[in-house]
Amino acid sequence: MEPPEKKQRTEEVAAEGEKKPDAEMPAAEEKAPEPPKELEEDAPPAKTNPRIKADAKFLVPDTTLNVMPSTCGNVMIPLTDGGIQHFFAGARANVGVKSGRYMFEVKVVELMTPTEDHGPQNRTPKPKQILRLGFTTAKASNIMAEADTGSVWFDSDGGFARGEPRTWVGEAFSRDAVVAVLLNLDESSPNANTISLFKNGVRASQPQALPEALKGQTLYPTISWKCMALHVNLGKDPITPLPFTCRMVADASAKDATITEYKPPAKDGKYEVVFPVGLPDEGVFEWLKMFHDKNPGYAELSDQMILSWAERSGIWRSRGYAMRSSNDKPELTFGIPELDDGSIHRVLRSVAPLQARNFVCMELKSGLIKQDRQEMLAKFSSSGFKKVSIVLMGEPTSEFKKRTNELVLKQKQATADIEFRAKKIEEKRRRDAERKQTEIERAKKKAEREKKKAERELKKKAEAEKKAAEEKAAAEKAAAEKAAAEKAAEEKKEGDDADTEKKDESMEAKEDKPEEAPQPAEEKDAEMKDKEKDEESEESEDEKEEPQAEEQDEKPPAVELTPEEKNKWFFKPTIPDLTTHALGMLLSSISLPTKDEGFDDVKFEWHKQVKAQEYMKQWVLDRKMTTRIEDLTPSEWFKGKWAKWQKLQQQWHSKLSVYKAAVAKKEAEKGAKAAKKAAEEAAAKRAAAAAAAQKENEEKTADGEAKDKEKETVEEATADEKKQEEPEEEEEPPKVDFANLDVFGVEDAQDVGGGEPLFKEFQFEDWTMMGLRFELHLLVHAFRHDVDDPERLGIHLEHLGYYYNRYYKKALSTKYYGVDTYNDLIDLVNDAVYVTTQNLVDSQLDAEMECWDIFVKLTEEARRYRGLRLALGEEAAKLKLSQPQFSTPSHGQGSGSGSGSGYRGGGNNKGWGSGGKGWNNYDRGNKGWGGKGYHHQQRGHPAAQGGMPRTVAPRTVRPPNRQTWQANNASMGK
Repeated sequence: MEPPEKKQRTEEVAAEGEKKPDAEMPAAEEKAPEPPKELEEDAPPAKTNPRIKADAKFLVPDTTLNVMPSTCGNVMIPLTDGGIQHFFAGARANVGVKSGRYMFEVKVVELMTPTEDHGPQNRTPKPKQILRLGFTTAKASNIMAEADTGSVWFDSDGGFARGEPRTWVGEAFSRDAVVAVLLNLDESSPNANTISLFKNGVRASQPQALPEALKGQTLYPTISWKCMALHVNLGKDPITPLPFTCRMVADASAKDATITEYKPPAKDGKYEVVFPVGLPDEGVFEWLKMFHDKNPGYAELSDQMILSWAERSGIWRSRGYAMRSSNDKPELTFGIPELDDGSIHRVLRSVAPLQARNFVCMELKSGLIKQDRQEMLAKFSSSGFKKVSIVLMGEPTSEFKKRTNELVLKQKQATADIEFRAKKIEEKRRRDAERKQTEIERAKKKAEREKKKAERELKKKAEAEKKAAEEKAAAEKAAAEKAAAEKAAEEKKEGDDADTEKKDESMEAKEDKPEEAPQPAEEKDAEMKDKEKDEESEESEDEKEEPQAEEQDEKPPAVELTPEEKNKWFFKPTIPDLTTHALGMLLSSISLPTKDEGFDDVKFEWHKQVKAQEYMKQWVLDRKMTTRIEDLTPSEWFKGKWAKWQKLQQQWHSKLSVYKAAVAKKEAEKGAKAAKKAAEEAAAKRAAAAAAAQKENEEKTADGEAKDKEKETVEEATADEKKQEEPEEEEEPPKVDFANLDVFGVEDAQDVGGGEPLFKEFQFEDWTMMGLRFELHLLVHAFRHDVDDPERLGIHLEHLGYYYNRYYKKALSTKYYGVDTYNDLIDLVNDAVYVTTQNLVDSQLDAEMECWDIFVKLTEEARRYRGLRLALGEEAAKLKLSQPQFSTPSHGQGSGSGSGSGYRGGGNNKGWGSGGKGWNNYDRGNKGWGGKGYHHQQRGHPAAQGGMPRTVAPRTVRPPNRQTWQANNASMGK
């Protein structure tokens, strides 16, 4: 049996359980929410308002190139060959709605599944079949995308977009479903400015509000789809009626609609194909934008159009769509084999001539080459097109200049805005840092005040305790004295009254004394209170925050164009129109179009033909100076010269090694002879001294004169014997005054006299600089030889490193030579090469010479001049070459390794190039170069323009020798 309490709780739970189903019963019987009431009403009966007279249809200019409409029934089929199946097809109707309520219908007839490559790298966009239907403005693209502010649409997946990311608001649909899009612009309707979707006559989405940007605009029925065959109904009668009557687009009132019309073809019925011809980076693509604004019915055929089409179709691109190497030929790589193989060009070339529309073929490079122009004309060989070339060269029109100023101003303003915002951010960061520092200092002061306050409180408490203790002790003492006095008074009871009074006075004085003590303490308390008051006021002042200036949303200042910017003809694009390689290939074959090539008309929109020809010629000359040639390869002529130089360097190093070995051998032999002679002389002196001492001891009594005579006879005989024994020394060849040698008067650099080479004093830096002289000299002449273009006068200084690496297969590092720029590098060897006024590198020497001793002579002269400058304290004359990692090679007998060019080692190193013969044409009389030795005619030089060859090296100042240097210093009193 259960306890009473437990039994009671059990009954309560059972009672609640019986009541609970009754409470939940209304919720179980609750019905699903009813759909919103349909607010759309039947269209009013037809009145006398006139209807539009034009047929509602899709005009060819308002469809993409991959749309193939049927001849009847408005069946739209997209192309699916050559990768174009991945691109959206788009079509916009010719009837636009600006008021009222109208609808159109679409039925999916077929789902198309073209074959695709399903490799691992394939990035085919999903889904394959999709349909978007809605309304767009006249200037919006007929390929509707999520980010479009000029379109509003539903898709077959149930999505909805109006210039922002898609949302799912309706039902999905597929084949055989009839979907209707209703646009309500009737201001009197509760659903005004909304768009709705119906599927098979039933509402598939609630009315969706139009974005503010589209209110008041004329909107056109538009469809975008891929891999589907569609039947579009714009007619007066719907395929599937709605729950209420609604008029179709084709039945629109004239006051509610706008009809799109395009300029009809010429009287001969031919459509126009425009071929723009202009120069790279000189406004051709900006002109194209202006052309499209004025002529909306022209379809563009270009690679940039294909790239834009792919972007609107949602095809993924690895580097995004903003990255491209050029505007004319952007990279069409998407990771989809059907698109990457370029077959889409073949499809468009086949389809374009079959469509009744106008075209503009924007091929910048091909438009400047005659052969390419003829190939483009061949695509439109039928008689149904008029082929027109528009040449855009020279000074543009005032309208185009105005657009250029707008673009320049826009770019300048954007740059200024970025700088302004960066400045504001920096100012805010500085203010925040100052504010933070102020708060830290304020908190520090507050902590100090709190610490002092705590110390004061402790001190005050201690003083109060001390005061209380003193008062207590004084009171106890006074009480004890009073008790003692009373006791004494009681005991005596007799005495003099005067004594009693005195005693009472003394007692009163004692009682009054403790009361006088607090006066100094009170003063201290007052002082402490004053301090506390001052600190509190200081704290209140610190706590008062400085008023902060409110951060206003200041607008960046407006910028203005300078006179130079206003006079600009063209806006420099961020992305070049042509790549450097394409531009280099173009310069040799550029030409203007003519009617003989097959054009029906050639129009010169800017400069007329004669001036345009002159302008183009000058432009080509300027670009040839500054544009590098990407496909230039070294010729056999260069390779032969380079091999000869390597062999000659090897010969010179071998000669230097032999000379230094011979000098070392002579010095060793001379030293050995001197040592031997000194030893013999010392031995002879010691022997003579010993003999003389012995004879002096033995013949002390002999006559002194006889002894002396005998001694002299012995010494003469000894001397004669030594003379006979000593061999006659070889006569040394006459020495050359190498220090004062006229370098350019030497006939053979390998033997200036006595077997001495002119390069006997060369060190690492001298060999390096001589190699640089020859390499740059040969590079200049090899470039001219291999280019074989009289209009290319030399290598532009900016491209020196590129061509040097192209020919010598190594980098030209200015840091290795201790300089920063190529100009500084040329200054180190300006006796061999120099920079012209056109910023071109040219050589001081001829390409063909009998021998190359001149490079040794130039290097030796520069070495001497550098030595003189260093002796005078000019530290700037010192070369700052980067030394190699290996030690400097000796030129004695030794072995080397490696082959080819480079300074690899001394001795019999075979790493040096081929050689030549001596310098035989030196004119000793005038100290110059004559004959075939050293002359060079510079292209573009005044002497060259006059036809007079230059026969003397164009050196501005020849470094003086030591004699002239000393004479000059003496005359100046130094």
